[in-house]
Amino acid sequence: MTLSKKPDDLALAEMIRGLESAGLRPKEAQVYLSLLRSGQTGASQISRDTTLHGQFVYSALETLEKKGLVQHIIVRGRRKYSAKNPRHLSEQLAERKRQLDDLIKDIETKITVDPEHQFEIFQGQESFVANEMRLLQAMPEGGTILVIGGNNDGYIEKCGNAINELDYIRKKKNVQTRYIGAEAQKKDLDTWSENRFVSSRALPGVFEGSSNYGIYTEIGVFGLYVFTDPVTSFIVHNKKIADNFKTFFETLWKMGH
Repeated sequence: MTLSKKPDDLALAEMIRGLESAGLRPKEAQVYLSLLRSGQTGASQISRDTTLHGQFVYSALETLEKKGLVQHIIVRGRRKYSAKNPRHLSEQLAERKRQLDDLIKDIETKITVDPEHQFEIFQGQESFVANEMRLLQAMPEGGTILVIGGNNDGYIEKCGNAINELDYIRKKKNVQTRYIGAEAQKKDLDTWSENRFVSSRALPGVFEGSSNYGIYTEIGVFGLYVFTDPVTSFIVHNKKIADNFKTFFETLWKMGH
């Protein structure tokens, strides 16, 4: 499939943002739109069209194929790629919504829900970042965020360029973060300690998943963050739940080093 005409830079930027909201990473969105414009072509042409390094192009193509948005054939021993109809994205989002609805039902059957608390879901990078901004702005000056993370913590990646603004707000409000992670994260934890107002402890042999937990006891919020595509935040506004997870955090903190 090909686009009927090449969009201008502004329209292209809007399309990329839209595809990011639908769960694609920026480079994946660029590669996908390049294929829609050019039709069946090779990776070298995509690299020239997008100005992306070939390594990034091949990585994006592999992911897009797994997502069912791109296909390839072999022509004279070389791979030629083409984009599938964007309607596939809509079908995939509908399937993710069904899976999310099933997850919510499962959560509701396992957790006693306080009628006074509010439960929110934010899906996609734009919604994820907006919610992080909102929570950080709501934190009192000198407050502390507690995080239980792990090897595949994708927080910084999913924040994208917004990480600089979030760091600025943290510094301005003197909001600290206490982070419990995996032993394998030690190097990253040391870097975060220097740059992001983070004090950390590591626990060996655990925390291998692609999610983390954020505990904001001062504002009564508990968050579960799943760093897959698209990134999804499950946010519970309930002081009692936040306090209970704080107790759990402190137990782990004493075990770490």
